[in-house]
Amino acid sequence: MRIGPGFGLFGQLFGAIFAGLTFIVVAVVLIGLLVLVVRFLLSATRAADIYVRLHDVAKDAPLVDAPVAGGPVADAPVADAPVADAPVATAPRTTRTKRIPKVPPTV
Repeated sequence: MRIGPGFGLFGQLFGAIFAGLTFIVVAVVLIGLLVLVVRFLLSATRAADIYVRLHDVAKDAPLVDAPVAGGPVADAPVADAPVADAPVATAPRTTRTKRIPKVPPTV
């Protein structure tokens, strides 16, 4: 049994080429995944900003879960508690215009 240098110069050359191509493929895949994650995060952030802008509550409106000044809500007597009016539901503000299709629908 002979223990030698392996496959020689050609084996080392093919091994180096294989390792280089593997590195390039893995790097391209990782960069592609990074680009997709960044695009997703940017679009999700923009969608969240639009949602908050369209569904923003007035700044001076009382919070539903605001604590009672005298203590916890459970300690307040039920019969003496004033009933607040329900908030008025308003339609969300939209800034979009009607979209006109570029191609007419097929019949």
